[in-house]
Amino acid sequence: MKERFSTLGKPEKELLFEALLCCIRANSGVGFRGYDQGHGVYVRGARAGDDDGREDGPEMNLFYQMYRELSLHMVDSDSVSGMRKYCAVTWQEFCRLATKYHEARNGKQLLPQAHAEE
Repeated sequence: MKERFSTLGKPEKELLFEALLCCIRANSGVGFRGYDQGHGVYVRGARAGDDDGREDGPEMNLFYQMYRELSLHMVDSDSVSGMRKYCAVTWQEFCRLATKYHEARNGKQLLPQAHAEE
């Protein structure tokens, strides 16, 4: 994947990460197929890390690619340890995060409880 944020400093990367995370936590749907974080492609991705490559997936989803790159920065950063728990560097982690906040906002469980808490 290409380096999108190489010209940004650490504070700018952290701010952008938090802004993308806010979109996910608000269940805004921005960057998700059909503006739906609970779409089946993300539920399947959360369960098994699978993507069928047609509907959406790590190679197609720009939001994921940006979030992943910023997550890698956050994991390596020493000043934002509280944000590390929101990092998602795999498609499965990203899908779990997305579906977790979709469930929280909509009051319905998409994943078995064991996966939802990871």
